[in-house]
Amino acid sequence: HARYTIGSGLTGPVVSPVELAVFGPAAELRRPSQAERESWSGTKRRYVRDANAVCSRTLGRLEDPDDVARVLADAAKQLSALQPPPGDEERVRSFLEPLQNLARSARALSDDEGEDALPAVVGVGLFGKRFIEAASRYGLEKCLA
Repeated sequence: HARYTIGSGLTGPVVSPVELAVFGPAAELRRPSQAERESWSGTKRRYVRDANAVCSRTLGRLEDPDDVARVLADAAKQLSALQPPPGDEERVRSFLEPLQNLARSARALSDDEGEDALPAVVGVGLFGKRFIEAASRYGLEKCLA
């Protein structure tokens, strides 16, 4: 279940929130099986370890809602700097691109233009879902928090 609330005029005398509520059953994330993990090359194991470390340092320590866009952009930049295992470039791109779009959507939410809020909220939901699903399929556990 997810609920997004966007308020405008929060510092003034009038508060006019716009709310988008999305409900549904929790999705079961596809994760690599133990057999799949055991078949990974040393290069992939190192990449997954390093990518999980990036997510722990960035996404795992997010506390202030005002920092979401910056933290997402920082995580995307650091993950993009890692060299994907040979042959896995497309699978890595499958979670990097949604993360970059998620960071852009979150940045749009922090803009002062209220009319851009609904597309940004939809983008956050859509790209967040795509990032989490692709990262989970690839084996990144620390990127799902």
